Amino acid sequence: MNETLFGDEGTTQPQQVALITQYERAGRTLDDLPYTEELTNLCARLGRPGDERGVLDELLRLRKAGKLPKSGMKGAGRVKIDAEHESTLAAMVVEAAGTMGKRDRLPHTRSFDDLLARFNTACALTLDAHDLWRVIARLAK
Repeated sequence: MNETLFGDEGTTQPQQVALITQYERAGRTLDDLPYTEELTNLCARLGRPGDERGVLDELLRLRKAGKLPKSGMKGAGRVKIDAEHESTLAAMVVEAAGTMGKRDRLPHTRSFDDLLARFNTACALTLDAHDLWRVIARLAK
């Protein structure tokens, strides 16, 4: 990651402005962005095709610093799974990430891919990556 991206004085750097602009253009909330065409397109517009994980990390840092505007768009519809499956998923997320609080480290990683496969197998479901991520994000709130 470019260490100069985040200024020492809390100022917004040009790279941040470009990222924020493209994030707003995507029209999805940050929690709804992983595993979508909008994230793929956002990365391409930034000249970073295939860097979904890196772009998400930077967006998360901007949100934590209070520099990422709230998206006016609602997330995708709620994916419903039963309480037993939610409990299984929560345990798997903790196993994969260490804590539920560290779940944001999972999207667009091999660990998430493994989690998706294990969860779908264990629960006899066929959630795609985006739907599983939405359930994880909801469980963490």
